[in-house]
Amino acid sequence: MRYSAVVTAAGLSSRMKAFKPLLALADDTIIGKLIDTLKQAGAVDIVVVIGHKAEEMAAYLEKLGVRICENKDYAETEMFDSVKLGLEALDEDYDAVFITPGDMPLVKLESLEALKELKTGVARPVYQGKGGHPVLIAKKHVGSLIAYTGDGGLKGALLSLDDPMIDLEVDDQGVYFNLNTPEDFEKARLYEQKQESETSAYTIPTDEQIVQLWNHFKTPQGVRLHSLAVAQVAAEITDELLAAGRKLDQELISAGALLHDLCRSSKRHEIVAARSLRELGYHKLAEIIEVHHDGSWEDDLDEAGVLYLADKMVLGTQKVTIEERYAASYAKCKSDEAKERHHERYQKALHVYELYQELIAV
Repeated sequence: MRYSAVVTAAGLSSRMKAFKPLLALADDTIIGKLIDTLKQAGAVDIVVVIGHKAEEMAAYLEKLGVRICENKDYAETEMFDSVKLGLEALDEDYDAVFITPGDMPLVKLESLEALKELKTGVARPVYQGKGGHPVLIAKKHVGSLIAYTGDGGLKGALLSLDDPMIDLEVDDQGVYFNLNTPEDFEKARLYEQKQESETSAYTIPTDEQIVQLWNHFKTPQGVRLHSLAVAQVAAEITDELLAAGRKLDQELISAGALLHDLCRSSKRHEIVAARSLRELGYHKLAEIIEVHHDGSWEDDLDEAGVLYLADKMVLGTQKVTIEERYAASYAKCKSDEAKERHHERYQKALHVYELYQELIAV
């Protein structure tokens, strides 16, 4: 299906006491962030209806690759009038259109994708019972919206359509977080910072970034080859656990396997690597690497548990049994105390392997 979008941004921004669409938010503007999300959702033809400070807006929007439509009577008309102008300006080649005010920059891409999945005539996102934007409307209803002259603005027009409006509950406060006042904007800024922080915490490095990390920390070639072998075994374990109905993040496990010995030459290398990765913003990755050497798993295996087990099933670059892995390291134990610690670790590794076998047998 082909999607278009109409964004209304003609108003005076009187309550904001500043020109709202072009206020900076994170590394973008309010209107720019919204347009970027619509593009990511597949909106090919985006029409932004402008009015107040039209020349300034037109100059800015030209750089974003969208089309503009001017509501010259913006000061005397309602938002729905701008919606109608935008709908009339759309190209004909689309199947459905997103309609949204221009001050809704915090809506998540996932919410737009969920609306598309409904494949219905009229749908809107709802957060904790509160209806929000954007609304997604099938092309067949556009003519009726343009012709509507009743009460209630856009909402009244939507309720007058033949198709009932579907309310889709989403985990996205951004769908109704519009910005009208300086206080709203400050809340939005803090909300955006929180979202960015949560996203950053779960960032996973790409293959290219992993190589860059190896180079930066001078990870020896032998350790890199070992890590590649651990990643292969971890992938096999993960595939079997997923097939058995477990829920695991494959990308996180793969990155953890490739970076678990990032600082292998350092004492307590797992702690040093975890600290370094946290400093770079890879918080979730740091968590599983920090416990991969000596964690604890009794009833289930998470991503750290998979990494632990895979590491115990690789000797050098070869996949081996738990028995073979620990037989090779036993020879390095010189004291009775070291041999006792080695035996405890061996028993623990056997327990985790048996747990893995139980989980995939379900």
